[in-house]
Amino acid sequence: MMSYKKPVVIINTASGSSSDIREEISEIFQKDYGVSPRCYLIQSQDLDETLETVLSSGCDLLITYGGDGTALAAANRAQDFMANDVAVPVVPLPGGTMNVLPKALYGTEDWEAALRLALSQSQPCWRPVGVINDCIFIVAAMIGTIVRMGVTRELVREGDIIAASKNLTETIKESLQEVRQDNAKNRSAAHFDYILNHDGRRVIQSANLLLFTCPNMNEFSIQPEAFEAVGVDVHSFSDLSSLGLSAFFNKWREDEATHLAFTDRAKVLGDGEIDVLLDGEHRMMQFPLTIALKQKGALFLCPPL
Repeated sequence: MMSYKKPVVIINTASGSSSDIREEISEIFQKDYGVSPRCYLIQSQDLDETLETVLSSGCDLLITYGGDGTALAAANRAQDFMANDVAVPVVPLPGGTMNVLPKALYGTEDWEAALRLALSQSQPCWRPVGVINDCIFIVAAMIGTIVRMGVTRELVREGDIIAASKNLTETIKESLQEVRQDNAKNRSAAHFDYILNHDGRRVIQSANLLLFTCPNMNEFSIQPEAFEAVGVDVHSFSDLSSLGLSAFFNKWREDEATHLAFTDRAKVLGDGEIDVLLDGEHRMMQFPLTIALKQKGALFLCPPL
């Protein structure tokens, strides 16, 4: 049962399907829990300043309604206040396009259902997070030129970043065709090397696409202290053809074009920049990339996994 007295709601209207829910969410709190949340209706450019304001003012529960970028920013910023022994749990409500994090935590894209499930919890839960060059991800990080393709955003719509896309094979083909034209000038844009520790040994692999999934965020990421790390190394269209769409849906982890490992840290080597998707949010990042698992990473009011 909810015991928070100073809840804050941040609504980012610039995100995906977000709308002004101040009246509805305030009514839920007042009617069912006897408190009135402070509500902030903002644009994306105001998010950092608003987070600083509400966390500094002593809120004890931070609720966001927006996209995955809004949720990530809130979870990340809330941890900065841990140095002052202020543990503020976050409730990321689905209000964006893909809603990767809310779906992983609450199993729904209905913001009211997610809120009620969160508020029914007796205590918040710590979740491990991945840290990649000082940026966090809570569900998964995808690295590779394929990330720049518009279709790739569909890969995370259902929470399973690879299997969700029925167009994955064509997306990879298009990406490789685009990059092949650039390879003579800059091979690293398409292909990169990565280093990780697996079963007590140092492993070096090459890939076009690399996926790190945090513990318990899919049915295969079952080791509590390690990422599931999957690298896809596709050198040509014939290799891609042998891999096939059915392999990605059913046995892609077993295909010889992929390398599967469990690790708590890795390094990705290359020159220049590479496309990265962090819980559905695209950004360009500078090589080298250092990836590490932080066990006590982010505090959420959500059911235990």
